[in-house]
Amino acid sequence: MTETRTHLSTLIRSPDLEKISLMLAKPNIFEILRLAHHEIRHSNFLAWLLDPSQSHNLGDTFLKWFLKEVFQDERVSWIDEFDVDGVKTSNITIHREYKHIDLLIEFPDWVVVIENKFGSSEHSNQLARYRKVAERNFPNKPKAFVYLTPHYEEPKSEDDRAVYVNFTYGSVIQLLEQACDIYSSTMPETVLHYITDYIRVLKRYVMQDNDEAVELARKIYRNHKEALDFIFEHKPDRLLEIGKVFSQRVEARGYVLGSKGKGFTRLLTKELDPVVPRESDGGWPNKESFLYEFDYRNKKVSFRATVAPGEQLLRQQIMDILSRVDGVKKPNSKSWSAVYSHSFNYELTSEKFFDEDKLVEVIDKVLDAVEPIIEKTSACLVDGLKNDVDIADY
Repeated sequence: MTETRTHLSTLIRSPDLEKISLMLAKPNIFEILRLAHHEIRHSNFLAWLLDPSQSHNLGDTFLKWFLKEVFQDERVSWIDEFDVDGVKTSNITIHREYKHIDLLIEFPDWVVVIENKFGSSEHSNQLARYRKVAERNFPNKPKAFVYLTPHYEEPKSEDDRAVYVNFTYGSVIQLLEQACDIYSSTMPETVLHYITDYIRVLKRYVMQDNDEAVELARKIYRNHKEALDFIFEHKPDRLLEIGKVFSQRVEARGYVLGSKGKGFTRLLTKELDPVVPRESDGGWPNKESFLYEFDYRNKKVSFRATVAPGEQLLRQQIMDILSRVDGVKKPNSKSWSAVYSHSFNYELTSEKFFDEDKLVEVIDKVLDAVEPIIEKTSACLVDGLKNDVDIADY
C-alpha cells in the first residue's frame, strides 16, 4: 500500500469525517447558491437588511442599531449615537456599487459610506478614492466612513485610519442575533431562516470562528494533511494560525497581549500594562493609548511602537516621554503615530513556515531583535507615566 493510499484510507475511516459530513448536510441557502465567498453578495444582503422598506419586517431597527455603533466612534464628530432614535428613515436611499463604493446610505442631510472588505486586502488607495468620490458628489453633506472587515483589519494609511470607523463582521453577527432574539415572533419564517443561515455563513466562512464545523475541519486537516491538500477547501486561515503561535511566543516571554486584530499581534510589558491609559476611543478595541505591534499580513514582518488616536495632550505626553530614548522619533501626526518601526524580511504566510517549529524559530528571532527597544521604551514610559503627570487629569 502506497503512503498516499494509507493516508486516504485513514481519512475515510475517520469518525471526525462522518461528524463534519452531518454538519455540512444541513441545508443553508447561501451555501446552496455558492454565495458564501462572494463579497458583492454579502454587500447585497447587508443592503437588504439596512433598507427599512424591505420585506424583512425589521423596519429601520437594524439600520439604527448599525448607525448607533458607528456614531459612537469619535471619528464621527458631527452627530451623536443618542441622536439616532430621532432620525427619520422613510426617505433614505441605499446605493449599491455607487461609483465603486460598496454601500452608500444617503439621508437627506448626510451620508454613510461603507467599504466592505474580506477575502482581499485594500489596494490602489481605495479608501482615499472613495472619500474623494463622496466629497465630490455630496459636497454639502456631513459624511461618516465605515471600514467593514472580518477581524478589525485597519486601513493601511494613517489618513484613512483617522477617518474610517472600523466595523467587524463580529458586530454584524451580534446585531443579527439580537434581532432574531427580539423579533423572531414577528418576522416571516423564511426571513428568519435567511438571517440564521447568514449568521452561520458569516461564522463559518468569513469569521472562521465560533463554528463547530470549522473547528472540526481544522482538526481533520491537521490529522490528515497529506490526504486533504488537493481536495479540502476548509484549510485553517493562515493569519489566524500565525496569530495563535505568535501570541503564545509573546506570552512565553512574559509580555501581556494587547488588542487583537487579524494579521497583528500586539503587546505590552507587565510593568507597562497597568499604567498605559485606556482612553483611545478612536483606536484599538481595548482603547490602549500605546502598544507595541507586529504586522505580518504582507511579505514582511513590521514592528511598530505606536501611539493611538485620542486626547492630544495625553498623546503629546506619551511621545514626549518616549523621545528620551535613542532611536525613537516624534511624528507630527495627530492620529496614529509610530514612534519606532523596524521591518524583517520574513513572509510568515509562505509555505515554508507551515512547519510550526520553523515558524516558532523565526518569531523568536524577531522578538529577540526588538526586545532591547521594548525594554528601554517600556521602562522609560513606566517611569514617565508614573512621575511626570497624573494621568487621571486627562
